Amino acid sequence: MVAGVARPTAVVQTELARIEAAKLSSVKTLDDDSLWQMSRNPAFVEAGRAAFTANCVSCHLASLRGKAENPTAIGASLIGTKWITAAGRPS
Repeated sequence: MVAGVARPTAVVQTELARIEAAKLSSVKTLDDDSLWQMSRNPAFVEAGRAAFTANCVSCHLASLRGKAENPTAIGASLIGTKWITAAGRPS
């Protein structure tokens, strides 16, 4: 911390994250850099968490491990480094 400069309050940090999320959501091309920035933004993380909970947990489980954790699960494990989607890895 710089002498005499206070750390941003939680309210300020939340507002800065909201502003950054708004800027990131208008990105025309998704690339590794913009996806990385989104993954570090609390607004995007919470939106992703909500979407995963609503749409993915039933197949991939809350642990993200799917069949690796429970053979009766429908979805594959999402833990690991191998990209398994048919659409290919994003650039």
